[in-house]
Amino acid sequence: MRRKGRRRKNKARQLANRNENHEQDEQMELRVGKVNESKGGGFKLEIPELQFQKIMHWVNKCDNEVSGFGSLNYDDESKTFTVRDVILVKQVVGKAETEMDASAIGKAMYLLRDEPNALKWHWHSHGNMGVFWSGTDRQLIHQLSTEGWLLASVFNQKKEVLT
Repeated sequence: MRRKGRRRKNKARQLANRNENHEQDEQMELRVGKVNESKGGGFKLEIPELQFQKIMHWVNKCDNEVSGFGSLNYDDESKTFTVRDVILVKQVVGKAETEMDASAIGKAMYLLRDEPNALKWHWHSHGNMGVFWSGTDRQLIHQLSTEGWLLASVFNQKKEVLT
């Protein structure tokens, strides 16, 4: 899988993209380490502290973008996805892209084939930039979700997260 593209330098374009999908972004509530009440009937994502710390370790160790996957549990009653585990696959990273090794993704898919909702969460970083959905991000999410649903999150070194 390839995440490639230049980050927009024009702040107005970034803000326009963020505002365009603001309503959709509000449908997902993010919680790190604890359970909060639901907002507006949307889905919630809970990232336990251990998984959050793993991701932040990888994000902070890399000056470029970095990306990986996670496996999820889902509770229908509370509409809550909980990250069960996170993985980092072999990849080539750049300032505005990551290229995940297809054979490494295939190996992860095989190893986790019997786990429910394995690799249903894609996460990546924006280094020390803000968290927003770039055109490249949206394209990759669409590409990864062609065979079903997928959750996605963007992290940065300031510990900001967008899901």
